[in-house]
Amino acid sequence: MVQKDEKASMADSLTAALQDKLSDKSAYDLKISCSLKYPEPPTLPRELIAGTLHFGRKLLLAAPSHGGKTSFMLAMGLAVSQGKPWLGLDTTQSHTLYVNLEINEVAFIHRVHSVAKSYGLEPAVKHFHYMNYNGGNLEPQLFIAALKEKIIESKLNGVEFKFIIIDPIYKLIGLGGHDQESNRRVSELMGELSSLSILGDISVALAVEVPMENARYQITHEIHNGVGQLARDADSLLMLWPLQGHTHAYRLKGHLREFDSFESKSLRFEFPVFEEDLELDKIPIADPSLEGVFETVDTEQKVDIWKVWDSFATKDAISLEDFASAMNLTSFEARQKIIRSGSHPQNPILRLRLTMGSKVQAEEDA
Repeated sequence: MVQKDEKASMADSLTAALQDKLSDKSAYDLKISCSLKYPEPPTLPRELIAGTLHFGRKLLLAAPSHGGKTSFMLAMGLAVSQGKPWLGLDTTQSHTLYVNLEINEVAFIHRVHSVAKSYGLEPAVKHFHYMNYNGGNLEPQLFIAALKEKIIESKLNGVEFKFIIIDPIYKLIGLGGHDQESNRRVSELMGELSSLSILGDISVALAVEVPMENARYQITHEIHNGVGQLARDADSLLMLWPLQGHTHAYRLKGHLREFDSFESKSLRFEFPVFEEDLELDKIPIADPSLEGVFETVDTEQKVDIWKVWDSFATKDAISLEDFASAMNLTSFEARQKIIRSGSHPQNPILRLRLTMGSKVQAEEDA
């Protein structure tokens, strides 16, 4: 336990550093270094997850709807907190904070216990902590500022967090009612998360749901809602790709900035466990353009959305907000319905599309 005088000194220094970092948002901290400074490359940080994530870096998991993201992240966090292997990858035991922004606290604790039991891990250990918030969407700056205060408070009491998992991320990037096409909130969030470095080499993991619209889907270029910005900023990007003809079977692929390669893994998800299954290695990734890859879309759902489209007198500039309002849905829910809407019942080559300006259009397939 840190002594009283040491705690006060540490609190003052951390607070001063934080205030200095936040005092001038418009200033750029630009530095020029001569190559002579590094005749040999400096040592990289330690690896929190072997071959996947260094201390002080950011990881993003991208997965389809109902793909087991929370179970995936919980298993990762519990493994790191106990220094146990995760999906065959060694971890460095570290104090872990799981920020739960969606699941009811009692239900979340039950999930922790079920995941831990399924993976042969302990559900209650001194290195695993959680924070629950079940309200509405949060402002990134205010949320990260409050999170920093809790990190400092914990550090003064002898608990130095090195791994923070935030789940789900849409509560911070504004999905479901905010301007979905703007990257402003995402950039703001990632900048705030980067500033956690002043509190120590803290690694951060985020999970995001992504609609995979066609076989040429590439997260780093084609995803809207700011997810592309998330992917570009992440040091380690993991993607769960559904496999053809299989329910809850995935190929885990990684795009890593600081490691040579990531060996893809074929996984089977049987709630709440992801297990490697070598038999799935021969199964190709599903073509997300095929109807029903992520969830069943029945005829009535298709007819409903097309009836709404056909009800508009003019179809040149229908905003996503107006379209969502007509269906009594949030913008995020409407977006998901549009993505899964399929072709027009009377015109099979006509499909609904979203433009970069959040406009809904009906276009013919090329």
